[in-house]
Amino acid sequence: MDPDRARIQDDLAGLLEGQIRCDDTFLQLYSSDASLYEVEPMGVVRPAGTADVVACVNYARENDLTIIPRGAGSNVLGASIGPGLILDFSYSMRQILAVDRDTVRVQPGLILGDLNHHLASHGKMFGPDPSTRNISTVGGTLSLNRSGSRWLKTGTPRDHVVSIEMVLASGEVVQFDSSLGRQVNPDLQNVQKSFESTQYEGRIKTIIDRNTQLIADSQPKVKINQAGYHVYDIVDGEDVDLTRLLVGSEGTLGIITEAVVRTDRIVPHRGVALLFFHQLQAAATAAVDIGKMGVTACDLMDRRLLTLARETHEDYQRLLPVEAEAMLLVEFAADDDTTLREKLKHLTHRIQRRK
Repeated sequence: MDPDRARIQDDLAGLLEGQIRCDDTFLQLYSSDASLYEVEPMGVVRPAGTADVVACVNYARENDLTIIPRGAGSNVLGASIGPGLILDFSYSMRQILAVDRDTVRVQPGLILGDLNHHLASHGKMFGPDPSTRNISTVGGTLSLNRSGSRWLKTGTPRDHVVSIEMVLASGEVVQFDSSLGRQVNPDLQNVQKSFESTQYEGRIKTIIDRNTQLIADSQPKVKINQAGYHVYDIVDGEDVDLTRLLVGSEGTLGIITEAVVRTDRIVPHRGVALLFFHQLQAAATAAVDIGKMGVTACDLMDRRLLTLARETHEDYQRLLPVEAEAMLLVEFAADDDTTLREKLKHLTHRIQRRK
């Protein structure tokens, strides 16, 4: 083993309850994610709890190492890899800690699909629904603000967060609340927890107030914005909601160790309409109209995707017209089957008449 890695492993072994691995074979497993990139880390930590995360952050700061939080490693842009210490939350910190009537408290390594499978027994679900739900973790979903196809109905993860427990670069463990401000988790022991109660909110509000016009002029005119920090709607009068800034910050402002999120009621009936178009432009224009009709999802697929689907399975050859340049997959949800069918019928008739 490389001497530097051996030193890191020996140092952290005495500080952690969880695992620390720096051997070549193990590091190779964590040198890639779902992207095309490959970067070998200095070590991999599987933290057993928040205290382990604090110990790693303090050690990394003192030894000039980077920290890379990692969930399922499903990121396609290389965000789950790096040359420093990787914190793998999917191994130990993946518990559902509490389920209330409208919220659930979870650890970041919990698989999103497992969370919704558990919530289904309560008639609930966590609304944001990315296509990788069966492998993506809650921490990754919050860090990337991943919404999935049903964002029209459920909104984004930013809209569902009640509070976030986070370890900052200073080693402080802080709880940011969407309505009550910042609080310390009283259950945490042996971690650094001292800070001024309005330190971060006040500083950020000052920056935003100073740049209000610049922020307004720079805000993209799009429904979903994944670029940069989300600073457009975190200040309301004297109140600052830092949870809306932290969600989507991709771990650059701190490491999520726990979160309380709102849940939605499961609507019992869902139905899908497939709408085929001779022109891509017509499909895109129709999607704008459809988005105003109370749909839960509306996905656009172009000729390339339709061709790949037909080549994949013979059932798709019968289902997907060869002459179609684009398709919209539109989903509705309703409390009863009759209402659902009426919504689908109204949709298809309206689009057929207009498009």
